[in-house]
Amino acid sequence: MNRNRLIDGTRFLVAATLFGVFVPDATAQLRNPSARAYVDPPVVTVGEPVRLVVEVTGVRTIERVIPGRMPSAGSAGFAVAVRAGGSEEGVVANTFMLTYEFVPPNAGSFQVGAFQITADGRTMDTEPVAVRVNPRDGSEVAVRAWVTPARVRAGEDFDLSAEIVSSPSTQLRFIAPDVFDFAEQGSVSGSETSREWRLRAVVPGEFVIPPVRVTGPEGTYESEPLTVVIDPPVFEAQTTVEAGSIWVGGEFVVRLDVIGAAELDEEPVLPETGIFAEFVGLVDSSSLVGNVPPEMDRDYRFRALQAGRFEIGPVRVTVAGRTLVTDPIAIIVDEVPTPEEEPPSGLLLVGSAAKTRAYVNEPVVVTYAIAYDRMADAGWPSPGTASWPSFDGFGMLDLRAGGGPREFLVDGRAFEARGLRRLALLPLGPGRLSVDGAVAEARKPNRFGGWNRATGGPAMTSIVLASEPFTLRVLSLPDEG
Repeated sequence: MNRNRLIDGTRFLVAATLFGVFVPDATAQLRNPSARAYVDPPVVTVGEPVRLVVEVTGVRTIERVIPGRMPSAGSAGFAVAVRAGGSEEGVVANTFMLTYEFVPPNAGSFQVGAFQITADGRTMDTEPVAVRVNPRDGSEVAVRAWVTPARVRAGEDFDLSAEIVSSPSTQLRFIAPDVFDFAEQGSVSGSETSREWRLRAVVPGEFVIPPVRVTGPEGTYESEPLTVVIDPPVFEAQTTVEAGSIWVGGEFVVRLDVIGAAELDEEPVLPETGIFAEFVGLVDSSSLVGNVPPEMDRDYRFRALQAGRFEIGPVRVTVAGRTLVTDPIAIIVDEVPTPEEEPPSGLLLVGSAAKTRAYVNEPVVVTYAIAYDRMADAGWPSPGTASWPSFDGFGMLDLRAGGGPREFLVDGRAFEARGLRRLALLPLGPGRLSVDGAVAEARKPNRFGGWNRATGGPAMTSIVLASEPFTLRVLSLPDEG
């Protein structure tokens, strides 16, 4: 039953009936306003109706009634009827009698929550009331258990649920069965008469789940054993090129995605790229253990060496004793592009040094980032291919980019920047050393380009940006002593 609909219906019935019929005589002597709730009878048998009465005295009108939380036992819930009284014989003036009826389907002790009544502009709460429901003569206490779904793959979650019926007691303790040989236990939820355990399948096979036990003052009860089938996980591996265009001298990322595993048996075997590209290094590696199924990815950076059409061969991955081979990827390497003469005003490639003056061999941190004006256009650009200066005259050490987006101002305009590369330059000699600008690709979703079936994402537009060169003044080391 929809409880919100029940509450709305209660308000409507109370308002329409009370104000039309049951508004007491305004000339009557008003007592101190009060509200109470009680059940009649307080003890019933399964199937018998329970009568809940909310009595409000010392008021002229009731503006609002919010029923307390009705008890529930089992999935069927309770049937609720609402009546309002106050004018019939035997009811004290300036008193309202709101009567609810519900039929509990299961045995046990239940509680009806406090009612909130607003009358004559004043809000009052009743105390919660309890009702005891005894089992029918001859009905047996039983524990029912079920598993959902009954067939899963290793790495996926399933639920073990149990409930006890016809028990007159609420002092119950649910004892979960031992499933640690094939599953891991997660969260637990439930009520006085039910439990639900979230489990994660670990080992493939067909397994028997032992009975769920429930103990109480009357004794210990068990469910029937259950069966769950755990199929082996499905492993998938694929590679994609994280670039819209690739050019000679540019560095691009090949991403390896492995679905179904959060770790590998050994490092992936990368293909030979021959004369058209060279391997730069592993950029990033991450695992999503909480996902169902788990997954991991690796980002490998390559530098294009030659223009033309080429193929990046399969990557070989070993996971859970199985070898996976990805499909090859066709790429086109172009000549070095010319940056946009008039790039969008909301996009910048920024190359900045932490200082403009340093001593010989003193590290100078340089950061390259794509900066984006969120107010100019929607959609954060993703980086693609990038070409870096030669850094002649410097020793070089790559640093972890790290950190999230940072904000800065350009001519009073706010930009948000995310790092592409961060490195430490060590000047090798004194003088004025110049660092040329970098060239990088910014990829943005094409709002009119539809969907890219190859990547499974939106079609992208590539914009080639260039950073400004900068100069560093390098001083000789001061004489020792």
